Amino acid sequence: METSRINIITLIVCIIVQLSSCTNNSKFYANNSTNFKQIKLFYTDGSFYSFHISIDSNGNYKKFFKSKEDIGLLSDSIFLKLDESINNITADTTIKTNEGICCDCKTIVLKVVREQDSLEIIQYGAAKWEIDTKLEKLVLLCKEL
Repeated sequence: METSRINIITLIVCIIVQLSSCTNNSKFYANNSTNFKQIKLFYTDGSFYSFHISIDSNGNYKKFFKSKEDIGLLSDSIFLKLDESINNITADTTIKTNEGICCDCKTIVLKVVREQDSLEIIQYGAAKWEIDTKLEKLVLLCKEL
């Protein structure tokens, strides 16, 4: 009888320790500077596959895919990769909007809202246009959410 009481107390202590070690991810984001207040990304392959995602500086996201909305909070590791990717894209002055419109081409639309300004890039993938690889990597990262 004494052994089972000790086991129950040990289990309760372990649960309390485990629960108290959990942290709120939004505190992590709020205490670290990010390269954006909000990003919005739209992607289509030009025919069947497309998605739209909106992510704020706290790591909260809304993803729209196949008429379905998915809401969640990014993990620390994904958020840091995303923040680094946004930093690389915004720092690269060669990444610009393609001139022209293509209705059935791969398309990426990225809008980055920062404290003082915002940036919007629209790129089409077709014979005469090429989508920047940094934008492609951002799409791959967001596709997996």
